[in-house]
Amino acid sequence: MHILSIMNHKGGVGKTTTTLNVAAALNESGQRVLLLDLDSQCSASFAMGLSRQELTSSPSIADVLFNDRDVTDTCYHNVWPGIDLVPASIDLAHAGLRLNSENGGLQQLSQALSDRSITETYDTVLLDCPPAISSVTLNALMASTDLLIPTVPSYLSMQGLKSIGEVVSRTRSDYDNTLALSGIALTRIDRHRSMMEDATREIRNHYHRNVFETAIPEDQVVEEAQKRHQSLFTYAPSSKAAKQYRALTGEITQRWANYDAVLGGIQGVTSSSTVSSSLP
Repeated sequence: MHILSIMNHKGGVGKTTTTLNVAAALNESGQRVLLLDLDSQCSASFAMGLSRQELTSSPSIADVLFNDRDVTDTCYHNVWPGIDLVPASIDLAHAGLRLNSENGGLQQLSQALSDRSITETYDTVLLDCPPAISSVTLNALMASTDLLIPTVPSYLSMQGLKSIGEVVSRTRSDYDNTLALSGIALTRIDRHRSMMEDATREIRNHYHRNVFETAIPEDQVVEEAQKRHQSLFTYAPSSKAAKQYRALTGEITQRWANYDAVLGGIQGVTSSSTVSSSLP
């Protein structure tokens, strides 16, 4: 089972959109998918159709992190076809007061997702991380086998990628973590903006194969689909964004297949030095 964190501590980069549509594309290819909304803004939960009342009155991922409930107790089944959801809540905003390395709080999610009820039910778990480095984000990184970083090409995004690389490296070294970088996904591409084209070239030249070939275009149907609580593959399957998210997901799963082949089929990626690169 692959556990994929989708993370960028900069907002507006298409993080939640990427999580939702990679989940839908994985399901389209036959995978059993669980999505965890770890952002206190609850964007993924709202986009999948949960109401504010449901999010305030029902158990959430916060209850899992605070060790009050199991993942299965908080899960909404088939919220989208073939995709189960553990929703977020505003309580995640206070997680820093309850989760720390001294009380084992950074391992809560890892322990919860190692339960057989999860590992035997799902092929992939997607974690929509908050747009900040926090105890919730560290929980996600500690629990994950893989990391996907969506980013809008710009000068500032280069600086952000470097800081994410530092966090990942520190997590690996401080906690003997084996997180692998699946790749960097370029999102919200506007071909009419020359500065964005320049930034795209710079990111590709600097990070080479760590950057996926597929880039996601700016497309108004993305917001329209979310307003209607649908994936792009349901709402606008022929749109440019849908086609590119399908292609991106194909690249992701191909990289996973290569990783697993290198490791002789052993579950998860065990060494960044052998099968993935840190962000320099």
